[in-house]
Amino acid sequence: MPDIRLELALGANPDSEPSTWTWTDVTPRVGAQEVSVAVGRPEGDTDPTPASATITLDNRDGALTPDHAGSPYYPHVRLGTPARLWVRAGERHLLVPNRVGARARVDDVPELRITGDLDVRVEVALDRVPAQWATPAPETYLPHDATSQELIGRYYLTETGRSWRLLVDEIGCLRLAWSRDGTASTFTEVASTDAIPYGSGERCALRATLDVADGSGGHAISFYTARSISGPWRRLGAPVALPGSTQIHPAVGTPLDLGDIAQLGFARGAGRWYRAQVRAGIDGELVADADFTARPLGYPTSWVDSVGRSWLAGNGAEIVDWQRRLAGEIAEIAPEWPHGDLSDPDAGYEGESTVTLTIAGVLRRLGAGQPPLQSTLRRRIPADQPAGYWPLEDGPQATQGASAVDGVRSMTWRGAVRPSQGTPPPGAASVVTLDQGASWAATPRRLTPGQWRIEFLYNFGSTMPSTTALQEVVVAHTTGTWSRLAVYLTSVSIQLRGWRAPDEGAPAEILTNTAAPGLLDGPGGWGRMILRAVQIGPSTTIYLHWVSVGGGGFMPSWTGTATAGAVTRITATPGPELAGMQIGHLSVLPDPASTAYVGADNGYSGERALNRIRRIARETGAAITAAGVPDLSPRMGPQRVATVLDLVQDCAAADGGVLSERRTVPGLEYRARHLLYSPTVRLPLDARAVEGGRISSEIAHPFTPVLEDTRLRNAVTVSRPEGSSETAEDAASIAAAGRRPGQAEVNLADDADLADQAHWRLALGSWPGLRYPAVTTDLVVAPQRTDDWLSAAAGTRAVVTGLPPQHPGDADLLLEHLTERITPHSHSVTATCSPAGSYLVGVVTPEEGEGRDAPHHVDTDGSILAAAVGREEETLLVTATAGPRWVVTGGPESDPADVPLDLLVGGELVTAHHIGAPLVTPLPITTAARAETTAVTAHVAPPVTTPSGGYRISAWCTYGYAGTYTPPVGMVTAGMSSGSFSSMLDAVELAPAAAPARTATFAPADRYSALTIVVGAWPQVLIDYLYGVSSIGPVTLTTAASTPIGATLILLTGWDEDPDGVMPDPAGGPPWTRIADTGAVPHTSRLTAWTRQAVGGAEAITVQQGPYDVHVRLYVIAPASTGPQPVTVTRGVGGVRLVHPAGAQVRLARPMITAL
Repeated sequence: MPDIRLELALGANPDSEPSTWTWTDVTPRVGAQEVSVAVGRPEGDTDPTPASATITLDNRDGALTPDHAGSPYYPHVRLGTPARLWVRAGERHLLVPNRVGARARVDDVPELRITGDLDVRVEVALDRVPAQWATPAPETYLPHDATSQELIGRYYLTETGRSWRLLVDEIGCLRLAWSRDGTASTFTEVASTDAIPYGSGERCALRATLDVADGSGGHAISFYTARSISGPWRRLGAPVALPGSTQIHPAVGTPLDLGDIAQLGFARGAGRWYRAQVRAGIDGELVADADFTARPLGYPTSWVDSVGRSWLAGNGAEIVDWQRRLAGEIAEIAPEWPHGDLSDPDAGYEGESTVTLTIAGVLRRLGAGQPPLQSTLRRRIPADQPAGYWPLEDGPQATQGASAVDGVRSMTWRGAVRPSQGTPPPGAASVVTLDQGASWAATPRRLTPGQWRIEFLYNFGSTMPSTTALQEVVVAHTTGTWSRLAVYLTSVSIQLRGWRAPDEGAPAEILTNTAAPGLLDGPGGWGRMILRAVQIGPSTTIYLHWVSVGGGGFMPSWTGTATAGAVTRITATPGPELAGMQIGHLSVLPDPASTAYVGADNGYSGERALNRIRRIARETGAAITAAGVPDLSPRMGPQRVATVLDLVQDCAAADGGVLSERRTVPGLEYRARHLLYSPTVRLPLDARAVEGGRISSEIAHPFTPVLEDTRLRNAVTVSRPEGSSETAEDAASIAAAGRRPGQAEVNLADDADLADQAHWRLALGSWPGLRYPAVTTDLVVAPQRTDDWLSAAAGTRAVVTGLPPQHPGDADLLLEHLTERITPHSHSVTATCSPAGSYLVGVVTPEEGEGRDAPHHVDTDGSILAAAVGREEETLLVTATAGPRWVVTGGPESDPADVPLDLLVGGELVTAHHIGAPLVTPLPITTAARAETTAVTAHVAPPVTTPSGGYRISAWCTYGYAGTYTPPVGMVTAGMSSGSFSSMLDAVELAPAAAPARTATFAPADRYSALTIVVGAWPQVLIDYLYGVSSIGPVTLTTAASTPIGATLILLTGWDEDPDGVMPDPAGGPPWTRIADTGAVPHTSRLTAWTRQAVGGAEAITVQQGPYDVHVRLYVIAPASTGPQPVTVTRGVGGVRLVHPAGAQVRLARPMITAL
């Protein structure tokens, strides 16, 4: 049996930091049995199931019987006891605990003092991604907040000790930092533009490079990930370029630390460490090379790596070959006496007794009977230490407003007060309605005089004053110059009036704002009223804010000689014209600049999903981390009153990532949807694998994929609470399988996001192909896959190859739920999977290292075979029946990564290596040419006879004079050019079948050459015309970028003479065909016409100069109807070769789909 180990943290608080727990090893009590560990989520569901394992232990001494006073563990055998289960499997590694000083270190040597280019690589499985502070957190940090964690570096917090460091930051991005001279003032830190796509406990390789002088006047930082430190590396985000060159301080005396970087103070890089490398130069010389997989087990003494560096591990860092398979807590304890009481005290026999423990992840506790979180305002305001706070979220039968501050009395009210009536804003659970005659009063704890802030929610609704009579809103009683400050509202103004102490007397009008009533959000709108005072010396400023919930506001103020005092009481008897107004969440705050209500008043509507998960974890102290770039997650609607788990699952449902339990330390982790896009294959499984000369299939039987409709959703409607809805449908799927509707309510901030959500869910729900309810590997038969499986989690991509020929190609999968079974004779893992294809989203330009793995082609709108093919034919003729044609290999639109490309032809998987231009039927062209050696003024272009006429081009070129041609009557001049000794005219017209000679006139009389070209049959479309002339060198004409493939190019070239017949072919592009030529006739000019088909896009065509002049004309004529494209393929890729008729469908095997 593979060794297993069970440890219990008896007496520990399961909500405290795991690094503080003391573990008791109870492994000697574990007998031979099957132990199953389950973790993950059902296919197609964003909600995970609780991780769990059940294990039976020997309990003859009663040590693990709850409430047994004779137990050495009494009274700590109880539910909630932290537990962790280990298995001895996989490669050796350095296990670095979350402990100060737990690290591997190399003391400073000259080779480590890199000042130029740097290349740092680690292979590690971190316990948390990202990290999270414990309680208490270091100064300036908040408990339970996400934080950076240390990987590797040479970094002392001294003036000369800073060199460089590599971290994983609070959102999961890599961060490389360095100092140019060792001081903080030259410190530079750069983060990757994307987060690492690996979760807690997942083995991966991470890399950062710094090019201190990139050859372009700057320096560049790049980040990479890989399955192992050996690569291949895949770029993480975009490279970061900064201006100017830089350098790294050598930091003499600073060691190289891994895990816990001394003095740094961020969270430690606890987890499994396999390898680490530091190179001087990008791909340069190794200066440190730790390979922990080759070290002997145990606490290592110093050792020397492959390049001579001496390493030392410290404070609990240990070489082990154990891996944690479940970190949770005891959820059930079931003692059992299988044969009754067989004990015999006289004989010292304790009898037979066992205890079965069910260990579950924290998800079980979070999902069972937890109270809902209070409203966002109720949770947020107490954090600002109010002197008085009355949430006014009491029940409908309440006769007072409960205080949320210890030692402060409840709000009292009289008259027509209706608690829990009205529609609250998103940040409140309920509010109070004040009808005519209502009044209320609240007394806070006494504050230090000098500054204060009163704030509450209001909604005047339809109760805005209709007259100029003063309507009381609220009155603040203070110990300052103004013993009472009263806020009034009229139909035309807002007023603040004050009574001076001690005798008060008549009130003074402190400020009036006549524009304000129109800014109170109108009927039905919630706002916040803020009355605050700030005293500086003898002067006091009183501010009166009116702020819309979730919006802006205004702030009139008064400043004068006065004291602010302290608030002693707040009262209100709303005026009769304000009957029906609603109020909520009244507070008196010591900080006049408090932002306690900001965001919370609107339930944090518009907050990014990832930011909400992190905030909830921070506020509640929950062990939850979230990896991903916040701006790539959706904006959430208001946070509702619900449990922590429900709120986090709201975010997961909106974003579409993976929420799961951590394996290595208790807690939940969320991996954002964008980190699942086009993942690398981390679990390659070969059904025909051979290791050590023997068959060791990496797929155990039974392997039974199924095509079923349980998850099929081809018409998906997504709505949002109190919002609209959008529906997306897959017409082809509906036609094939019938309508299979699905619906989801998603808490989004904006209706505009619903359509994208619906289409994304449609892509997931209608993805074609088989489903894989169980993919199993027996790790005794295929030990080579042990480490890959032990690092796998929900969201890991696996590809199964070597499947039987009856299976349609490889199986490309995402793992969803994993069950690991350990018995006395076997160790296996079974995964429930979903198709990975729906997450292989479009990549317009593959990043370095991605190659073919990331799809970057949009599927055809419709393509078929133009002709039947047999089993052995490897050239297919493909016609696009809808949408654009296929991109031609090597054409202007192509990219080197376009091919090879997998296609499905009538269900057969083939690989395309070359896609040719559409086959084009050449246009019929008829020509005639003549050269005249007698000087005349009438220059005749010869006649031609064609079957049906067409588009006529005639051209004339002189020999000894440059002047102006007069074109023939009825012809339109296309171009006229003159060189040093010659001129050329070309003109066009529609010509009949018998196109007569056409005469152009030139004076003075000169020798000439002329030609006629008729392009038929008409109509044809001239889409471009270019011309040029030169007497000093060649002429180059460049076609437009929009030139279509297959367009007919007709090129006319004219030399003033060519007695030796040396006129060369035009240069640029495929070979040209000469279609007309006046010939190399002495003492006259030479005209030649050429043609070929355009390759598409911009083409540069160059014509050499004649003895003196060269004239060039280029006609670009739209292609006739194009034929199919030849595609060269490799057949039988999926193990099947078929005969296909004309009309068989051709599609991409792995098309680009659009990310949400």
